[in-house]
Amino acid sequence: MQGSAVKRHAFRGLLTLHFVGLALTLGLRFASLVIYGEAPADDLRALAFSREVTGALSRSLALPGLALLVVTGVAMVFLRYGRRVPLWIWIKIALTTAAVSLASPLVAPALAEAREWAHWSLEHGYLAS
Repeated sequence: MQGSAVKRHAFRGLLTLHFVGLALTLGLRFASLVIYGEAPADDLRALAFSREVTGALSRSLALPGLALLVVTGVAMVFLRYGRRVPLWIWIKIALTTAAVSLASPLVAPALAEAREWAHWSLEHGYLAS
């Protein structure tokens, strides 16, 4: 097998893994919408359970999926362009890095607090506001 064929097959393999990461990340968003939509609004136990399920799904599927997207994306860029990466790709990498670095300290605590409110509401019998 020649070098260009190996490079092409490696790129296709990385692209397949990239789509798996995309499916994990976006699939979880759609699953969360369905879970929240199916939970009865007046059932506090269902609210608390839906918060726990989506939190567990985020930790077990979304974060690995996002990490897979980032790693395979960077690997595909270097495989395709080598060291001469176009400017638009550097901008995309910078924006993705900024989004991930902001999501970890800001969004994760907000989701944990939402789970705590859901459990508080369940214990006290009315919706926390």
